[in-house]
Amino acid sequence: RRDRAVRMQAFVLILFVCWFTFSIRCQECHVFDSSSINEENHWGVSQSVAENRLLQMVYDNVACTGGDCVLLKFLYVKGVLSSFPSKSRKEWFENIMNPAQCESDEIIKQFSEAKERLKSIVAPDGDITANEIPEDVQTFDQALHKLQDWQDLESDEIHIFHLHDDKVQGRDVLVQRVQRSGLCYLHAPAVLSHYLVSRNNFTEPSTMINIALHVAGSFDGRALSEHIFGDRGDSSIRLLNVFLTPASNYQVWNIEDIEIRTFKLHGPALISGFEVFDDFMSDDKLHYEGLPRGKSLGFHAMVLIGMKTKPVRTFLIQNWWPRKQFISITEEYLIATKPTIYFVTTPQTSIPACFPTYSFRYAESVLLDRPERLLEEKHE
Repeated sequence: RRDRAVRMQAFVLILFVCWFTFSIRCQECHVFDSSSINEENHWGVSQSVAENRLLQMVYDNVACTGGDCVLLKFLYVKGVLSSFPSKSRKEWFENIMNPAQCESDEIIKQFSEAKERLKSIVAPDGDITANEIPEDVQTFDQALHKLQDWQDLESDEIHIFHLHDDKVQGRDVLVQRVQRSGLCYLHAPAVLSHYLVSRNNFTEPSTMINIALHVAGSFDGRALSEHIFGDRGDSSIRLLNVFLTPASNYQVWNIEDIEIRTFKLHGPALISGFEVFDDFMSDDKLHYEGLPRGKSLGFHAMVLIGMKTKPVRTFLIQNWWPRKQFISITEEYLIATKPTIYFVTTPQTSIPACFPTYSFRYAESVLLDRPERLLEEKHE
């Protein structure tokens, strides 16, 4: 018993030395200041859990300086790599704090990108927002100018959500989101939930979910590990289901069965699991017909906002790339990309209060892009 007491005293002494050393090396971090553990409460972790997880941070003794200490604190508080052995976790976190110390240019690049992604998640305001569309981002009018076949807006053969839906006419409900690179599953559910609520809520300003704050607050350690260090996203329909009011229903629609009346009944739809090919990556091309060309690059999620029935059935799709925000795709091409089309059949009157939102017409999530993952991949 005496030996056990001595060992316990020694362990407490070691913890104190680690804490003191870390406090010296990270004076700006304030990780033991209980008022700053959850950074304005948008990290979604209770005080007691955060404090327990920060003990792991003390034990690992990873060095940081300045603003990097907030990044490091976030990783520990959220339980990122918490199942790793201390030595391995410390090595990973030291690399993300200081990518330049890595052994090869490729690894330096990987950890530099991971650090920038982490900075975007931890940013206190979340998404970059504005009420004006930036000059380098395509507006709807600019897209329509290029899409000559969509300009007869008075035709009964054309339906575009924000222009023709009886429930939103007269209100400026169109929003745009931008991702600067790659494929992504995040933007479509956020934009679609905004549109669906705008159809049924006429009294409150239309809001949109702040994706960066949602990721920071709602993603657990495992999801954050994949998002920060990996290149795998998630399923857009799974995320949309989270954003909808509880017990909401949605229905898969065959592309051949979609009609203008479908939009009039249910509003826009989610395009999930859209397979992207080489030809789709061209910034200067906004209309696609025939069959996709080139190699498959992965999966993407977008919002189906309209259609026209003549001369051929063609769909208008909202995308997230700066110069490719709105795209015209014939039925033949869309079918060939093998997406799943979801129409939400339960009216949405508000975004659940648990989600951080804002009322801006433009938003950008820096470096949060991750490709669509098909639902069946979740079980791998």
